[in-house]
Order: sequence, then C-alpha cells, then structure tokens
Amino acid sequence: MHARRRELGLALLAAAVASIGAALVLHLWNADMDVPFRGNADALFFQMLVKDALESGWILTNPHLGAPFGQELYDYPVAGADVLQVLAIKVLGLFTSSTGAVVNAYFLLTFPTAAIAAYAVLRWLRVSGLIAVAGAVLFALAPYHFLRSEYHFFLAGTYAIPLGAYLVLAIYLGSPLFARREGGGSRLLRFVTPRTIGTLAVCVAVGLSDFYYAAFTVLLAGAATLIATGARRQLHPFLSGTAVTLAVVGATALALAPSLIYRAEHGSNEALPRAPSESELYSLNIIGLVMPVQDHRIQRLSDYRTTYQRSTKVGQEPAPLGLLGAVGFLWLLAVAAALCLGAGGRLASDTRQRSLATANLTALLLATTGGFSAVIAYAIGPELRTWSRLSIFIAFFALAALCLLADLARPWLERRGARVRAVAVAGLAAVVVIAVIDGTSPSMTPNYAQVAAQYHSDDQFVKRIEGTVGPDAQILQLPYTQFPDQFEFVGLQDYDALRGYLHSSTLRWSHGAMKGRPRDWQSETVNFPPEVLVPMAAAAGFQGIYLDRFGYADGGAAVDKQVKRIADVVPFTSADGRLAFYDLRAYARRLATEHRRSQLEALGAVTVRPVQTLWSTDSFQRAERDGLHWTRWTSHPQTRIDLVNPSPNPREVVLSTTLGRPGGSPADVAVTYPDGERQTVLAKPEGTLVVRKLTVPPGRSAIEIDAGVATPVAEAAGSDSPGFVQLGEFRLVPWEAFVVAGLTDEVDALARASG
Repeated sequence: MHARRRELGLALLAAAVASIGAALVLHLWNADMDVPFRGNADALFFQMLVKDALESGWILTNPHLGAPFGQELYDYPVAGADVLQVLAIKVLGLFTSSTGAVVNAYFLLTFPTAAIAAYAVLRWLRVSGLIAVAGAVLFALAPYHFLRSEYHFFLAGTYAIPLGAYLVLAIYLGSPLFARREGGGSRLLRFVTPRTIGTLAVCVAVGLSDFYYAAFTVLLAGAATLIATGARRQLHPFLSGTAVTLAVVGATALALAPSLIYRAEHGSNEALPRAPSESELYSLNIIGLVMPVQDHRIQRLSDYRTTYQRSTKVGQEPAPLGLLGAVGFLWLLAVAAALCLGAGGRLASDTRQRSLATANLTALLLATTGGFSAVIAYAIGPELRTWSRLSIFIAFFALAALCLLADLARPWLERRGARVRAVAVAGLAAVVVIAVIDGTSPSMTPNYAQVAAQYHSDDQFVKRIEGTVGPDAQILQLPYTQFPDQFEFVGLQDYDALRGYLHSSTLRWSHGAMKGRPRDWQSETVNFPPEVLVPMAAAAGFQGIYLDRFGYADGGAAVDKQVKRIADVVPFTSADGRLAFYDLRAYARRLATEHRRSQLEALGAVTVRPVQTLWSTDSFQRAERDGLHWTRWTSHPQTRIDLVNPSPNPREVVLSTTLGRPGGSPADVAVTYPDGERQTVLAKPEGTLVVRKLTVPPGRSAIEIDAGVATPVAEAAGSDSPGFVQLGEFRLVPWEAFVVAGLTDEVDALARASG
C-alpha cells in the first residue's frame, strides 16, 4: 500500500507540474474561460463538434447546420473515430453548457492526463520515480502539444501516445501482453485474466482515441511484430503482436462503423479527394524534428526556422521536438547505428534502449519524406496524409531514452549524501524548466483580448438576429464557402462561416452541408447574382441573409447595395462592422402577394434540390477561385459535364458561362446539350459568353465539350498540366427564378445574342 500511494503521489505530481507549466506557457491568468483560447481556422471546426456533442447528442449529425436538410459528417473520419474525446466532452457538459468553457477545460485536461499516461509507461520501463516525473512533464509539455492547441483539438489528447508506445515496446521487449490461467474452462475463457483485460483495455483506448494515433499505433505495432518475430524466430511475438494490432483495428472500425455503412450505401465522396502527393507535403523530415520551434525566444534561432519553413514545400505541419527531444532522437539513431555495427557496449546492450531505437527508426522510415508513407499513399490510399504527426511518438521514444540514460547515475547518487541528491533533484528540475522554455514560444500563448473581442462582437450580433427572426429561422449565408476545407480567400479564413452557428441556439444556418453531397445545394448557387438568389432564398423559406463582408474584394459593397434594393430592407451590422443581416420576411410576404403560391413553392423546391453538376477530376483540373469567381480548365480536348436532375420531371434551367483560352489562341469549341442540340462557340482568350435555356431530363445527362484539334494552353492556371478550355462563372439557374424576378425578357435577349 505504501508503494502504491507513492506511485499515485508521483503520478499526481507529474500531472500537477504539467498543469502548472501549461498555465505558465498559456498565461491562463489572462484568459476568459467561457471564450475559446483560439478563434479562427480549424479551431472553429472543433468548437462546432463540441457544440454538436453538447446539443445534438453526438457529432455525426446536426439539424442546425446545412439548412434546410441538416448536416451529416459521415464522410469525415475525424468525426467518427474520436469516441473517447466526445465522451469526455459530454461528461464536461454535465457541469456547464458553455461551448467555450468545455473546449478550454478539455484542452487543459489533456496536459495532466498526458503526464499521467507517460509516467505510467516510463515506470513500466523501470525508470526511477523522479526521473519518470521529469520525463512525463516534458512529454506533456512537448512543442507538439502546444502547436496542436485548440486548432487540432482532438490531436491535443496526447495521452493516447504513451499507451500506443507501450503496446509497441512490449512487443519488442517480449513482455507478456496476454496471460492464461490454469484450470478448467474453455481455452478462450482461460485468457480472461487481469493482464489480458488490461491489454485489451489499452488497445480499445488507443483505437477510440484518434484516427491518426490509432493508425500510427497499428503501423508501428505491425512493424514491431514482424521485426520481433524475425529476430526471435518464435511464434509468440507474432501471435501477441497480431492480437494487439487486430484489437486496435477492431476498436477503430467499430467507431467508424456508421461512416463505413454510409459510404457503402452512398459511395465515396469524390469532392473530398486526398492526393497521394499530400503525404509528401505533410511528411516528416529530420531537419524539421531537430530545428528550434517557430518564433523561438532567441531571435537568431527563430529566423533560422522561419527561413527554412519558407524555402521548402515539405513539412508543412511543424513537428519540432525541442532541445531535449532532439538530443534523445539523435541518441536513438546513434544506438541504431551501433547495433548495425555490433558496437555500443553496455549502453546498446540495454534491451529497452534497443527497443526504443528500433521503434524510433521505424517511425522515422515510415513518416519521413519519400519514406514508406509514400508507398502507403500510392499503393493503398492517401487517407493518412499528415505523417509529421508521428513526431509525437518519436518525442516519447526520445524522452524515454534520455530518462534511461539519466537513470544510470542513480546508483552513484544513492551512495552520496542527501545534499548531493538534493542538488541532483534541483538540477533535474532546472533541466525540465530550460527544456520547456526552449520548446515553447510566445506565439503559443493565445491573444486572449483579440479573440474575446471578436467572440463578443459575433455573440451580440447573432443574439440580435435570434431576437429579430425568432426560433427555427433559416439563415442564408453569403458568400458561400465549402465545407469542410474551404481554405482562405479574400479576407475569409477556413471555417469562418461557422461563427454564426457557434453563438446561436435556435437558428438554422445554410453553411455546413458536406461538399460533394446533394445536401450541399448552395454550391450550385455560388455564382448566382442577387437578382435571382434573393427571391430563391425567400421562396425556399430562408428568413434572412447573413453577409460576411470579409468574403468580398469590395467589402461586400456591391452585394449589399443589390440586396437592399431587391428586398427593400435596411440591414443591421455587427459591432466591428464585419457582418450584416438582412431580414427577408417582409420581402417574402410581398412575393406572396405578387405570385401564385404554387409558383413560389416550385421555386423553393428547385432552389434546395437543384440540378447538380458533377466535375470529374479526370476531365477537369482543380477549380480556381478568385473571390467569388470560379474557373475550371478542361484537361482533355473532349470532355463532359455530368448533370443530375433529382426530380422525376424535366427541369428548365438557364446555362450561363464563358468559354475562354487565356494565354492561348482562339479555337472553335463544339458544345452538345442534353437535348442533343449542338452549338459551336469561338472560345477567345478573353472568354466568350454563352447563355442558353436548357431542358434537363430526369436522372443523369451531360453537356459535352469538344475543343477539336485546339492546342493546349501551357499556362493553365492552378495546374501542373496544360488545359484546353477554361469555363468561367458556370451557372445553371432555374427558369422559375427568372420568372419570379421578372427577368425573362433579359435572359431571352442574352440567349439570342450568344447564338
């Protein structure tokens, strides 16, 4: 009992020191715990998930996003595999309904939990108590942890890493992971022992922690199984390692079951491609591991890191180990080299050091640029693209190796007096402090005042919208931004469109429908002018328009002017002037008096269930966006745009686009429409406008484009390969929208002018 109390005390000491260290780095005394520490980019996505878990029961569906149908996240693995994190969020939600408070509390709890897990595994490696505390604190306060922060909220749960490392190292060391009791009963029931249950519990915890961490554990454990089996020439390592690997895979597969079933029923989402080349872009590299952190407190070191980061395309997600981590990493490489040469003496004879060196080398070969990660991406699939995240496993291996080295001094210290031992403890504490200072930087401290100002401005604005339109109102968001992974354009950052939802409890927002799925109806209206978009929104039941001025090069001036004119409404704005809201209820009532109810219902139906355009990645290059203007180059002289009419009846739409060849010479382009009619258009470098009224049959049809013998344009924007024809501002506007807007004569005139 005394030993257990001592172990518990040391584990709690590691947790307490890690928490204090995190508080000092983050300057927690300046934080408002109800306001998330980070307020932009991916942090908004994870705040959305937390709010989903607190209000919608789980994170895979949300009725308040993707209006009018709701949001589904089955296509996104991060939304399915992180079961433990979601359960922790729901437990924290029992104490507060504040999304910000839950986000911050969970993030802060990842520091002590990581320290406790690391301490437990270091003690299993027979590292002495205080040195294990030091190693656990250094792991919990690793640069990786602060860099993930609330931007990669679930990845901050690094407590899964020591557990995964334990499974891998146990396979290398030949430590029993499963035990069988003697006696009666079936062979299977004999394995129901505390050791077996404990191992399976660790496997399940890793498998349900995070998709990346589970996958990395599986790969490292699989490699350990093969290496240990070959080295020992025994069956036991193979059986034990295989059982561990299958247990982790099984837990992750169970967590992903809803997503796997959804994909089996609906097919994979081609709008969420992961190119194999991304595995190189986000790969690990040695120099990135040993270099100082970005914005290091020593300016020369900071400049060195910045210069390297700007000059290379690989390693786009930083993965520094910090000074001590880098030393441990290099030490393990030296041990591996010594083993290859049959050298190393006593240090290399330590099976723990050998196991750590082998695991470290395996992780490096797996994740490094041009390593086995590229083989996996090209031969199996590119779902795992950010291999630099394996650096946190390397960090644990490196720190564990240093702890074992430090432990070599323990016999000498035990023969010395209390004063010498006290000096050693003080020295150990100083090393920890220096390492944490080196591995952190001022940029890791959130700008609380800036985040809070934006947060409170958004909150007041959204609360005013709720008070204006009432509960369950549908809000159309402009400009349209894809979900997920829109990335930056004009002044918008990724996931900025989630700001409104994060502050509302009753409104339903148009943003958030999964791109590439039929629910993402707004992707078909992205280029629609306000003259048709405003009546379409009103007919579809949207009570207001939420405008983010940062999404427009002119600050939204043109759209603001048009919406005010069409809807005859004066908007109100947020305190910072960024957001504007237009109440469409009076405009909708006016439409109801001017048009038949059946006419408006038909327009509403075609608005949210439009004719879909499918852009094959084999036929078209990646779309380019300049503000709200989209262009696509054809990859071949002959190609087609597939159309899907979800209605059982034919649909009348107005095609509007430009066919151009910027950087090339004019060329005749033959366009064949779904009704079989054919039109020849001279595609000029500056673009040629095409306007045509089409009847789209039910189901699938196509618009075929034939550039004949036109020479490719080498300067096709945004691509490494030449293009043939550039399509700009492609629109398929429902004919009903022009009827309600009173613009049919203008459309007919444009169609006649374009031939």
